[in-house]
Amino acid sequence: MLLRYAFSRLRSTQVAVVHCSAQTSSRHVLQKLGQTCLLLSSNTGRVFRPKDCENLVLYLKDINLPKPDKWGTSNLIAFLQQVLTYKGFYDENLEWVSLENIQVVASMSTGGAVGSHSLTSRFSSIVRICTIDYPDREQLQTIYSAYLQPVLQHSLGSQASWASTGKTHQLAGSLVQLYEQVKAKFTVDDHSHYLFTPCILTEWVLSLLRYDLTAAQSNVTDSVLEVVAYEARRLFRDRLVSSKDLHTFDNILSSIIRGDWGSDTLDNMTDGFYVTWGATEGAVLAPGQSLPPHGKQLGRLDSADLKQVIQKGVVLYSRDNRELDLLLFWEVCDFVSRVDRVLSRPGGSLLLAGRSGVGRHTATSLVSHMLGYTLFTPKISRGYTLKQFSNDLKTVMQLAGLEGQQIVLLLEDYQFVHPAFLEMVNSLLSSGEVPGLYTPEELEPLLSSLKDAASQDGFTGPLYNYFSYRIQQNLHIVLIMDCSNSNFTINCESNPAFYRKCSVQWMEGWSESSMKKIPELLLAKTEGGGEENERDKSTKGRSSAGYAQGDLCHLFLMVHESCREHGATPSQYMSFLHVYTAIYSRKQSQLTTRQLHLQAGVSKMNEAKALVDELKRRAAEQSALLKTKQQEADSALQEITTSMQNASDQKTEMEKIKGKMAQEVTKIEERKAKIDDELKEVQPLVDEAKRAVGNIKPEALSEIRSLRMPPDVIRDILEGVLRLMGIFDTSWVSMKSFLAKRGVREDIATFEARNITPEIRLSVEELLNRNKASFDPKNAKRASAAAAPLAAWVKANVQYSRVRERIEPLEREQAGLLENLRKTESRKNKLEDQLNSVGAKVNELKEKFQCYTTEAAKLEAEVTKAQDTITAAQQLISQLDGEHTRWNAQMSEIKNELDTLPMRAMLAAAFITYLSAAPEDRRKHCLETWMAQSGLQKFDLRSFLCTESEQLIWKSQGLPSDDLSMENALVILQSVACPFLIDPSSRATEWLCTHLKQHRLEVINQQDTNFMTSLELAVRFGKTLIIQEMDGVEPVLYPLLRRELIAQGPRYVVQIGDKVIDYNEDFHLFMATRNPTPVIPPDAVSVITEVNFTTTRAGLRGQLLALTIQQEKPELETEKTRLLQQEEDKKIQLAQLEESLLETLATAQGNILENRELIDSLNQTKASSALIQESLLESHRLQASLDQERDAYLPLAESASKMYFVITDLSKINNMYRFSLASFLRLFQRALQAKKEADNTEARIAALEACLKNMVYEYICRSLFKV
Repeated sequence: MLLRYAFSRLRSTQVAVVHCSAQTSSRHVLQKLGQTCLLLSSNTGRVFRPKDCENLVLYLKDINLPKPDKWGTSNLIAFLQQVLTYKGFYDENLEWVSLENIQVVASMSTGGAVGSHSLTSRFSSIVRICTIDYPDREQLQTIYSAYLQPVLQHSLGSQASWASTGKTHQLAGSLVQLYEQVKAKFTVDDHSHYLFTPCILTEWVLSLLRYDLTAAQSNVTDSVLEVVAYEARRLFRDRLVSSKDLHTFDNILSSIIRGDWGSDTLDNMTDGFYVTWGATEGAVLAPGQSLPPHGKQLGRLDSADLKQVIQKGVVLYSRDNRELDLLLFWEVCDFVSRVDRVLSRPGGSLLLAGRSGVGRHTATSLVSHMLGYTLFTPKISRGYTLKQFSNDLKTVMQLAGLEGQQIVLLLEDYQFVHPAFLEMVNSLLSSGEVPGLYTPEELEPLLSSLKDAASQDGFTGPLYNYFSYRIQQNLHIVLIMDCSNSNFTINCESNPAFYRKCSVQWMEGWSESSMKKIPELLLAKTEGGGEENERDKSTKGRSSAGYAQGDLCHLFLMVHESCREHGATPSQYMSFLHVYTAIYSRKQSQLTTRQLHLQAGVSKMNEAKALVDELKRRAAEQSALLKTKQQEADSALQEITTSMQNASDQKTEMEKIKGKMAQEVTKIEERKAKIDDELKEVQPLVDEAKRAVGNIKPEALSEIRSLRMPPDVIRDILEGVLRLMGIFDTSWVSMKSFLAKRGVREDIATFEARNITPEIRLSVEELLNRNKASFDPKNAKRASAAAAPLAAWVKANVQYSRVRERIEPLEREQAGLLENLRKTESRKNKLEDQLNSVGAKVNELKEKFQCYTTEAAKLEAEVTKAQDTITAAQQLISQLDGEHTRWNAQMSEIKNELDTLPMRAMLAAAFITYLSAAPEDRRKHCLETWMAQSGLQKFDLRSFLCTESEQLIWKSQGLPSDDLSMENALVILQSVACPFLIDPSSRATEWLCTHLKQHRLEVINQQDTNFMTSLELAVRFGKTLIIQEMDGVEPVLYPLLRRELIAQGPRYVVQIGDKVIDYNEDFHLFMATRNPTPVIPPDAVSVITEVNFTTTRAGLRGQLLALTIQQEKPELETEKTRLLQQEEDKKIQLAQLEESLLETLATAQGNILENRELIDSLNQTKASSALIQESLLESHRLQASLDQERDAYLPLAESASKMYFVITDLSKINNMYRFSLASFLRLFQRALQAKKEADNTEARIAALEACLKNMVYEYICRSLFKV
């Protein structure tokens, strides 16, 4: 700051700044002079003079950082010494070049940091030295009181009165006090980045301009203090390493806030984040728009709101770039807010130090996208050199400097393939330029486009300086470096801009609460990723009943913490959880499928038992019903017999009645004939008279009625008519009234002669006899036309009445006969009806009888069939009772397995993730420890993850048979990350090639010229690729190892070098090396699974024992293999039979007891199962005896194993004394071929040991330099 002020006071003077680093040399100074000076020829020779001004100040910052050579000489210091002493230097052509009007000024920081070096006494003797110490506390408080006054007045707005002198001075005192305490507590002796200078106070004060100081709290003081404390945490706390340091800082901050202000505002800050998305102004800038001078405004969001913002950002990022699988917990919000705070200010750069997998790359990519910045990262290919890196730097510098875009340059450890990359980035951070990057010819056309922009901004210096200024404003460099890398501290201290120009963010891991939360989030996400059926839900409920999810998450953390001392990273923790999820899902699916089959089988068996009980009950009911039906049939038969007898009696009676009726009908016919004879004469007269009366004309009657006094003839005739019709009033008036009646003719014509009583007839006969002449037809006709018919009618009716009286006895007799006939016929009809009803009843009874008989027969058949079914069912149930018991036991066992499955899956996943590179003793110790902590009594990794059959196949494919190799094979085939085989003997690699030969395998060496082509083709076409002779992990492989897949519609692509290749999901990568100690950087360790096949004593002992048995008693090994294979085959066969039995039961339709084919099949399966069980027991017995015979040769294998490790230790005496395992195995096999002279095993072993020692001794002695 002092130098900057002094330089600003100089007139006609330009300052050229060179930011020194460990690699800075005289070449960089000459490049800077070439940019700012003109090389002229004068009478005294060639000379460098300032280009755009009279004087030039060459300012070298951190002059003590350039690294001396092995003789302790610094090229830069020697050059400066020459320039200062002789005012010039010799160029590369050995021509003298003078310097005119050029003054050299240098600065450096004191202290014995790792990257700083002492200046030579020769150099220090020729320069003027001025020492400037930091201001004391009072001075700092005064300075920052003056700084705070305008800042607070600007930020407080309407509450600016709060920023009175007293409050401002008090706040400045709190800031300085915190700075002093932090500086005293955390020093560079603890960590090199614990470098706290007054610059941090300046940044602290100016950062307050980014906040609305009145928005956080209702109280202005609390609001200001919250923002001040939040910014303090970002500036100081974010760079602290250990949890102890963090706790110490929190205590310091809390004590100052409470002590100076008496405020408890820190208690309300745990859930608040200040981010650009919380401010009122938009977070995204328009293209080419520059950032505000002090950065974009920051606003407060709580964690829930910030998570929503991040989730939206993730969705948009995944749409535009690669898919982002992000779990949102507290550290993610914290990292995003920290990255956002730095990137949203001009030139804000970050040094993200930590461990792989913690989320630094994700946070940077996501925030850059959400802010609308352009993210650029070098695409490292095999031939990536300084030239390519320089071109990449030119690209970002031009985007930032010329186009004014906000650019994020993301650089990771693996991308620094050349040490000069660090120096170039250091220079870019320091000054916005890289010395020598552009030639003058390149710069001129580039800078010409900046003239208008520079004039608009009021910039008056050289355009190159404006170009550098715009780069510093718009370029954001993010360095992601692994703090566990051995070169981390040296690289940072050798390049001071990494600490000074970057905001150092220490992101080594996650908090304990987050580490417990992550499994919950991941498991919830995995279980919710799709619709789960009820079976899965019930199973999950069951597994969680055995182990609460909280306990399981605690165990995940416990396992990870136990491996932290061996380099466990957050990335491995995530791999651990992913492997656990894969294993748990697979095993759970297998167990639940098996459980469902068993449940179906047991259910069918229980149904069969229940069915037998039901059949017995129904059979008893049907027997009782059969008895009832038979009784009903007998009763119906008895009724039929009785009814038939009654019908016969009724038929006899009816025949008699029919005969009587015939006689009566004959008599009636006789009487009727007599009556008809009597009436046949008179009846026509009556009928004729009726017709004649009907033909009388109404005029004739009217004529008679008109007479005042009728003649006697008419009077007598009418009197006769009236008397016959029962009218005894025979006056003329009565007669006229009679004739005047309507329908009188019809009354007369329809008169019924039967109604004439004897008295009436006698009186009319008397009238006829007395006045006989009146009734004479001729007289009557003369008297009136109507009188004659009436007279004839009277006479006919009198005559008819007389005949009726005579035949009346006959008619009465006939009526009696008819009445008797009617009664007889009624009786006959009644008998007929009774006979018909008896017939119907008999038919009905016959039908009932038939029905009862049929039902009884059917019931009898059903009872017989039920008895047969019950007998067969009882036989089947008794035969399958063993299976039923065993299935119930297996269901109980599966339930126990499901209860312990989370623990066993966790142990398997932990082994695969953390113990793949560990020796056997550590593997055993860790597993025992984890088992004890998880409460598991026993756990066999090999039997849990694979079958004996698979292990036999691996052995037959060439895999060594020792436990280490077998476990490593499991790790290789089950790992989520790419396996990296450390295989000095190459046997494991050969086995892997054999094992994968059916998977479109391709094997290449890392050194092959067509390496990149083979890799690209394998990725594109989904091949399995094995890369041998790996010296380390090539940078070009990182995108593949990290699975940085970019979605392009339905397909995925991956960046391999400078090419984008279609990614095939079938692609698998394996890496192998014969180097027992390969150099694998920390960031690569976390994305591979290191599988160590380096020979151990126990592993070698197993291999040597196998070789011994193969030579001495090959029949043992053959028999052992045969038995194992046979046992595995029998197990598979038994499982298939059992599966078939369960499948048959489960898929059986209807009543299984009636399915005779099913029952026969079950019986056959049961018999086969019993035979296989016996074979398995016999196999176990034979294996035990074979193992006992094999173990007899164990002492020889143990002795030989010790011998090998003794001779390998000779390399500690001299590096040339290195003996391969292959050579020792050849010696061992030669020793085994010695003649067999001893009879017993012990003597043979002793002889073989002696022979081996002699051979090894002779072999080694030939190799020794000295005897």
